[in-house]
Amino acid sequence: MGVRIGDNANREIGNKGWDQPIVKEFNFNGGLLGLIRTKIEDCHII
Repeated sequence: MGVRIGDNANREIGNKGWDQPIVKEFNFNGGLLGLIRTKIEDCHII
């Protein structure tokens, strides 16, 4: 599964675009993807 990104002249790839894969592991809530997918309540970042 992934997302197609296109026409971004501000990035180093130019206006060609790219495919950005989105990885989801079954029953794994750790790591960076776990933090992104998890709603964290009462978390204050200084």
